[in-house]
Amino acid sequence: MRKLYLLACLFSLSTFTLSAQSMEQGNIMFDVGGGLGIYGTTFEYNDSGTQTSTEDGAAPVYLDLNGRYGLSERFAVGLNMDFGRYLRDEEDELDNPGTFRYTKVAASLRFLLLNKDVFQFFTDLNLGYAATSFSGDDFFERASGPIFQLNGGFNVYFGSRSPVGFYMAAGYSTYSQNGKLENSDDKFKWRFKGATVQMGLTFLL
Repeated sequence: MRKLYLLACLFSLSTFTLSAQSMEQGNIMFDVGGGLGIYGTTFEYNDSGTQTSTEDGAAPVYLDLNGRYGLSERFAVGLNMDFGRYLRDEEDELDNPGTFRYTKVAASLRFLLLNKDVFQFFTDLNLGYAATSFSGDDFFERASGPIFQLNGGFNVYFGSRSPVGFYMAAGYSTYSQNGKLENSDDKFKWRFKGATVQMGLTFLL
């Protein structure tokens, strides 16, 4: 009985391993990695009736999480989530101590330009919602709005029958966030345009 159980386990494992090659209909994919964004920003706000605009830059670093379902050998749909914070220089930290946090949740459509046993080349369209929050010693601010991303990248699997591989992607990203200063009626809009890069481990089930 024990031998039959072991044979069944081995058969199940081999079936799983053999199916974990190029993407097919019904496959489930997970990505776990990290990302970095480099953005040019425009901050617009109403200061007691006077419209003011300043330009600057922003660089969020984040945990990159993705889950997708294969619709066919070419298309997959899923969810992309990022959680992190914005990098800050020492001068900015001293002038305004606190933490800027970054969160994104987006629906993702993937098209595979190349779908081989150990290599996939893809492009992703992500549409969703991004939020920025700042928590300082005396106040808390939050802004949110829609985000658009267009990425290109690749997956490389660790062998023709391995369900685990490495992924890397880069692309264009833009989002605009609306918010209101705490304890004030002054509203602001924060616009971001720039590039992103992500890399990590990918799993094909």
